[in-house]
Formats: sequence, structure tokens, C-alpha cells
Amino acid sequence: MLEAISYGRQVALIFAFHCNHCHATPPAAAAGGLITATYAGVKASIVAGDAGKSPLMEYIDGRRAKRMPLDAPPLERTQIDTIAQWIKEGAREDEIPAQRLTAPLSPKPGRTFVVACRVPARAYLRLLVTTKAGAILHREESALPSGGEARWPVVAAAHWPRQATARVEVMFTTAAARLDVE
Repeated sequence: MLEAISYGRQVALIFAFHCNHCHATPPAAAAGGLITATYAGVKASIVAGDAGKSPLMEYIDGRRAKRMPLDAPPLERTQIDTIAQWIKEGAREDEIPAQRLTAPLSPKPGRTFVVACRVPARAYLRLLVTTKAGAILHREESALPSGGEARWPVVAAAHWPRQATARVEVMFTTAAARLDVE
């Protein structure tokens, strides 16, 4: 399946399933300051056109500090080659299509609500709880390597407004997703 999508989207998929759990959001907590969940976050760690001089590749192959992903099996050779080829070709940003599912919320301070998203196939999910004006109140990400359900228990903070929205972005899947708020 990877052959059917561009190098940029293949790289985003590799990052989603192998890197984002440590290098995603919130940005202040991203390991080593590297954010692999966005193109802007990765851009600072690459030298477009030269994979050999890119700090990202040095971390992936262990030339700089410990090999990444840390405390996990190394990326497969084909995955490393895909990232290197993307960098050699200029490391262009590709739009990553996503299904966007939303549900209205009436959060009560201190109360927990659960956002659940079901996808019958492999997917990467991003939950955003926002105000009506779009300010982010809460953000989480999850990978579903073989499909299933992501569940996010969220505690409403005292400063949250009475009306909010739960939005789940479902990426890297061909299956339709379903959103529930409990």
C-alpha cells in the first residue's frame, strides 16, 4: 500500500506509528523538542536534499546519541530508505487527508467525559477539544495499528466554557470512523 502514496505521506505515516507517541503533542512535552506530528516540527531537523547531513537521519541510525525510536525496535530498512529518499527529493510537505468528526460538548468543571472513536482499520487519530471560537482546551493523539477504538477520558477544567466541541481527525485510513461522547 505504501507504494501508492507520495513519499511525504509515507513519511508522515511512519512518524505517526513510530515517532509521534514521544515526539508529538503537547509541544512543550515533545522529547528533545522534536515534533514529528507536523511538517513544521520536522523541518528543523532535516537538510532538504541531503539525508546524510540531516540530524533526523543521524538519530534514526544512531550516529547522534541513541538510535531512535528509543527503547523500541529500529525502523525497518524500507522505512529508513523512504525517509532518506523524501529528504533527498527536497522534503516537501504533503497534505494529509483526514476525516473530521465533531460532537458538541457541555463540559462541567471537574467532571470526566469520554470521547471514543471507532475505526475498523489502521488509523492515526488526533482529539481536539475546542471552544466555539476554536481555542484548544485539550489535545491528544493515538495510533490504532490494526483498527479498533481509541478512548480518551477528559476532565473538564474549571476555566472551560459551558459549550465546547470535541473534534477527532482520523488520518491514514480508508475506513469510515464513528465518534461517541459518553
